[in-house]
Amino acid sequence: DLEKHGITMKKIARSKSSKQCSPTGSQAGSPGRYESSNFWDRWYANEQNAVEWSGQVNDSVWDTMKAILDELPRPADGEKLRICDLGCGSSNLTLLLRDYGAEVIGVDFSNEIINANRQRHPDIQWECWDALKLTEKFELGYFDCVMGKTLIDCFMTRPDSAVSMRTLFEQTHAVLKDKGKVVLLDKMSAEHMVGRGTSQTLKVDLHKSMTLRVLTKIPKTDGAEGNGNAEPASKQIELKFSPGLYNHFVMRPAAAGSGSLIVWTTDEEANGAGIETGDLIIGYDRHDGKGMQAGNTQDLVKAIRSFKRGQLTLLLERAAASTAQRKTASVASMLMSRRSTSQSDYLRRMQNARLARAKEVSILSGGILPVLEKLKVKPDSRISDHVCAARGLFQ
Repeated sequence: DLEKHGITMKKIARSKSSKQCSPTGSQAGSPGRYESSNFWDRWYANEQNAVEWSGQVNDSVWDTMKAILDELPRPADGEKLRICDLGCGSSNLTLLLRDYGAEVIGVDFSNEIINANRQRHPDIQWECWDALKLTEKFELGYFDCVMGKTLIDCFMTRPDSAVSMRTLFEQTHAVLKDKGKVVLLDKMSAEHMVGRGTSQTLKVDLHKSMTLRVLTKIPKTDGAEGNGNAEPASKQIELKFSPGLYNHFVMRPAAAGSGSLIVWTTDEEANGAGIETGDLIIGYDRHDGKGMQAGNTQDLVKAIRSFKRGQLTLLLERAAASTAQRKTASVASMLMSRRSTSQSDYLRRMQNARLARAKEVSILSGGILPVLEKLKVKPDSRISDHVCAARGLFQ
């Protein structure tokens, strides 16, 4: 199509046919909504006017993005900055990058929108490709910058978001030059999943704000994360969950769209199991081969409340030592002002009922009151491998 318009584009090493378009890390026909290319093909086929589903980049947001691009190291050979607009859709971001003077490549796994973009803007290179397989399409260190608009929002809806986001950052790290940057603009900050970079909130219209996050590549030769990558304010822990333990703490959604739950109140049973007030519950693993699941609050609540047998591992986020005192004070203030008396009464009645049942058992067994064992902190609780998806790769 590009040659038909008289435009010669550079060949990319290891370039594959754009027909090899597959869902981002999922099999075709996957029931997941945003993770299926079929969903986006239908979406863009119905949107004849190329309406961007999340809204276009306005002048204010673009000025902030442009300032970030201005700070990127320029290629020594005098060539243009090479930028990947990952998950480009029909956004005007690709066009803005072209007008900025960059050599931009729009990448999306929807064949429908890529074909439409090639007809509308034949002067731009468009590639239909999987964001989780960038190294199969592009050379290592190929781009100066990778940009994504609502890319993390889409990944957060995936049932395997914890694992797939790690793969996403591994792939972007590989195709970026040293000191290259990833620039993300999303509706949710996903701080508990990304765990690195700097972020700011931008007003995109009168009633909507988005989070702009910038991550800088850590060269692979550095090995460790580097001096510039400060220890995060929180850590993630995997903790084996016991049947019925959900009766010993109260949880509620942490924030709209965050995909996580906050532990609001706990009793001694929950504390003994390793769950503390203020913990964020951000994922679960049923050990059914699907791995760690994150990003969906309803599925998270269902997994916890319905667990009766087998294995269940929860993914918790907890304030690091340096911020524990501040966070505890914040949670304590919330509890003082907002905790429902009915929640506390429920926990108290539940504990009394447990003691009453134990007494009944003791009468039937000869009058010896059994000692109720408290759940111990699990010895295999550890820092999770599934979160801080950019850890060791970006700062």
